[in-house]
Amino acid sequence: MKIERDWFRNYLKKQLPSALVMAGLWLALQISACLGWRHFLLSPLYFVSGALAGLEGGSVLGGVLGRTLLLLFLQEGIRTLFFSGLPFRRRLRETGRMAVDSVSGVVPYLRDLKDLIPESLRMFLWEGTGFFSAVLLSVFLSGDGSLQNSFINLLLFVKFADEMKNHSGILYSLYRRARRMSGKKEAEHDYFSGFAGAHALGYAAGPLLCLLPGRYWTVWLGSLGLALAAAGLLGVTLKRCRIKR
Repeated sequence: MKIERDWFRNYLKKQLPSALVMAGLWLALQISACLGWRHFLLSPLYFVSGALAGLEGGSVLGGVLGRTLLLLFLQEGIRTLFFSGLPFRRRLRETGRMAVDSVSGVVPYLRDLKDLIPESLRMFLWEGTGFFSAVLLSVFLSGDGSLQNSFINLLLFVKFADEMKNHSGILYSLYRRARRMSGKKEAEHDYFSGFAGAHALGYAAGPLLCLLPGRYWTVWLGSLGLALAAAGLLGVTLKRCRIKR
C-alpha cells in the first residue's frame, strides 16, 4: 500500500504542473470567449488548446474527453518547455525535437497510402469500418466537428500514423489481445493493417467533411458509412463461417 501511495504521489508531482498550465489556459480562453474578446491573435490558441470544444454546441462530454486526450499528448512537451529547468534555448530545441519525432511516422504513412486501395470486398469493408468510426470519433472528441476544435484530431492522426510505422500502440495491443483471447495464434495482419490505416485517415478527413453545407453532414455521412460497412462486414463474416462448416 505504501508503494502505491508513493507511486501516486510521484505521478501527481510529475503530471500536475502540466495539467495546471493547460487548465489555466483553457479557463482564460473560455472566459475571453464568453466576454466576446475574440481577437484574431487568439485564434491559434483556441485551435491548439481546444478550449471551446463542446462549449458552443455539440457534445460537452466529447469536448471534455478531447481536451483530456490533448493534455495527455502535450504534457511531455509542456513539462519540457516550462518545468525542465533547462536554459530557454535548449527548452525550445528539446520541445521542437519532440514535435519532430512525434510526426516522424506521417511521411511513411503518406508514402504507403496506396496500400489502402482494397483488393477484396472484405478488405474494403474493414477499411470502411475503420475510416467511418474515426470520422464519428473526430466529431465527438472535437465537441462539434469544427475546424476550430480539430487539433485533437490532428494529434490522433499523427499518433495512429506512427503506430502504423512501428506496429505498436493502442490499436495493435488491443488487436493482439483479442487474437490471443480467441485462441488464434497467428494473426491476419492484412485486414487489421487496412482497418488501422483507414482509421488514422478518418481523423484527418473528419474536420474536412465539416466544410460541407450543413452542420451535421459529417455525422450523417459517418453514421451511414459506419452502419453500411459494419453490416456488410458482419454479413461477409457470417457467410465465411457457414462455408467453413
